[in-house]
Amino acid sequence: MKVNLNENFIENCLTCPNDVRRIEYVSKIVSGFFIEVRSNQQFCGTYYYRGKDLDGKTFTQKISHSSEMSFADAEKECKRLKAEQYLKLSSGIDPRNDAPVKPEVPTVNQYYISDYLPFIKQRNRSCKSTEGVYRRYVKPVFGERRLVGDITRKMVFDWHADLKHRGLSGATADHGLKMLRHLINTAIANEVVTDNPAARVPCFNDFNEVATTLSPEQLQKLMSVLHSSQSQIALVARLLMATTCRLTEILSATWCSCDLDKRVLYIDSHNSKSKRPRAVPLNDAAMDVLKILEDQGRREFIVTNPRTKTRYFSVHKAWNKLRIQAGLPGLRLHDLRHFGASELASRGVSIYAISKLLGHRNVVTSERYSHVSQSAIRELSDELSTVINAAMPDST
Repeated sequence: MKVNLNENFIENCLTCPNDVRRIEYVSKIVSGFFIEVRSNQQFCGTYYYRGKDLDGKTFTQKISHSSEMSFADAEKECKRLKAEQYLKLSSGIDPRNDAPVKPEVPTVNQYYISDYLPFIKQRNRSCKSTEGVYRRYVKPVFGERRLVGDITRKMVFDWHADLKHRGLSGATADHGLKMLRHLINTAIANEVVTDNPAARVPCFNDFNEVATTLSPEQLQKLMSVLHSSQSQIALVARLLMATTCRLTEILSATWCSCDLDKRVLYIDSHNSKSKRPRAVPLNDAAMDVLKILEDQGRREFIVTNPRTKTRYFSVHKAWNKLRIQAGLPGLRLHDLRHFGASELASRGVSIYAISKLLGHRNVVTSERYSHVSQSAIRELSDELSTVINAAMPDST
């Protein structure tokens, strides 16, 4: 019951009706301030403050009995408690226990959907492959576990080892570990957690480079199949060999980015893996393919899917047919890029020049082809020997 709660009311009206066990007299002036009177204690009562916690739930806090504290002092104490509650709520502290209320720690899957996936979609151009790694390897084991407390370093270590034990390559197992590690690192950056249990779990770092070499007979057979085929993917393969571009760079190339007069294909930063634009020279082999594509009719993209009238996104099924016809069932499309670099290295071209042609940001990335040019290095060494021997004094 709301009343004009004051000293006069406390002294003269503090009674409990006979038909109830207790009654609350609530102040009309100070919100949350009231006095409770029980039927067995007429003309006295207990002062209380009523407030709300962080969840919006109502709670009461005892101030004092009316026989122990004056009305003025009780009202003053209520105002103090009210101000204190406001400060605690604004600081994220529960007024009832003075402890900061910790937000609920999300599960790995909850954080992945709400924060991590939007983050990588803005920054990672290979987002689909990251999603695949999470769906196949990370989510089944860690998806329902919370980022704090439910994941230990030993658990991550055992999971990483089990991936390889199940028959996956060391590189694939490392992809899963790196993805989990990066996910938790973003949670640390967002102040969701403070420790990463995937840190200091070593990668396998297995050597997985594939040496791509074609014998003259294999190369001749492959070129015969590509030349006779009517498939657009055969033209894509010829362009990959001639330009040493990446598959995505060729499939996303437009006629606007191709200058046939200057014989240059411009790769913009959006389509370049190194995130740097570069100009790819077009040799005679590349120009022959572009002439065929131009005669077929120019559209936006250089290589256009005749069925959809737009660019290709997946060409591996068509490529599989071509490589089987050539008797090279294990030859990947990306191997055609490596083939060109290997051929140049075997002819003594510097690794630095090859790095620039391939569009590598760091020349170290191109050093995988250095083993191919050992014969050229030996020839240079023999030339150095000739110079030294020519300077030797005549033993006679």
